[in-house]
Amino acid sequence: IRARNKTPIIVGGSYLYIKHLLYGFDVRVPPNPALRDELNIKSVDELQDLMGERPSDINDSDWNNPHRLIRRIEIQRSAVIPDSIRDPEKSEPWIPASAGMTIQFIGFKHATREALVERINERIQTRLQQGAIEEVEELMRKGYRETDPGMKTIGYQQIMKYLIGEYTKDQAIKIWTNREIQYAKRQLTFMKQDSSIVWREV
Repeated sequence: IRARNKTPIIVGGSYLYIKHLLYGFDVRVPPNPALRDELNIKSVDELQDLMGERPSDINDSDWNNPHRLIRRIEIQRSAVIPDSIRDPEKSEPWIPASAGMTIQFIGFKHATREALVERINERIQTRLQQGAIEEVEELMRKGYRETDPGMKTIGYQQIMKYLIGEYTKDQAIKIWTNREIQYAKRQLTFMKQDSSIVWREV
């Protein structure tokens, strides 16, 4: 892209994706069939207990996904030390081959928690106005369930519980908002581990 005198722009995803791009990611832990057989019969709660404290880089969807949890446990218990994401404290971000190129890594964060909460509230209201509830209703009519991949994400879970009568609409929105705030906090904690980032408040 740069060879064509264009500026690359990467859009979407959590910081984990950007971290993989900048620092590399190559886990070479082979599958462990015996361990997988042992873990496959366990519930999500039991798998979470085996994981211990929830890592800051795991989102709500992965934290409730038994396949992702099993793979994490498999890596944790492996005798192989994974050649994984390079530690940002010990390495520089990847830089294109262009000699002499300097990169400034800037992170933007809200100046106050109140500003963050206000922005999250605005975003949720916008999603509701754009038909979030109707979208989930249509997915449910098509046979999708709350245990299906993609339906475990923040927002979808709370709307589904509202539609089946487990939550009132106000309860669903409140819980959805709290989950978004918690997720944003975990993302910021995760990103602050990268000393290459120069933070600016907005």
